[in-house]
Amino acid sequence: MSERLSFFCYECGKTLISYSDGNPFYLDEAGRKRYAHYPDAEKLDRCIGNDLPHICLSCGDRFVLDATCLSKHVCPKCNAFEVIEVRNLWAEKCPYCKMGYFLFGQPEQASFAVQSILRCRVKDDP
Repeated sequence: MSERLSFFCYECGKTLISYSDGNPFYLDEAGRKRYAHYPDAEKLDRCIGNDLPHICLSCGDRFVLDATCLSKHVCPKCNAFEVIEVRNLWAEKCPYCKMGYFLFGQPEQASFAVQSILRCRVKDDP
């Protein structure tokens, strides 16, 4: 079963959501891409690919890449190579405010989360 993952920037509050299994897809009779998720086993059995939500850490552009095309980690908007899956966003510097870092959970957890991240020093600024 897919797990919902929520990340927020402790500085600006920007929140991004992803799912642990990505976005499995199939093509309908007209050839259009359709997404399938648990508990719809019938649609999941038809899946031929999996779109994974990505974010550019340089410009903040969000886009999806099929799991079979993961060698193309280049932002389609700014051509930067600082691209990661949204589900791996924890402790990455926020591309929107350029000051805070993304933490797992909800913004109302910020006070505890900020203290934790500062104590752990998960990343150093360059």
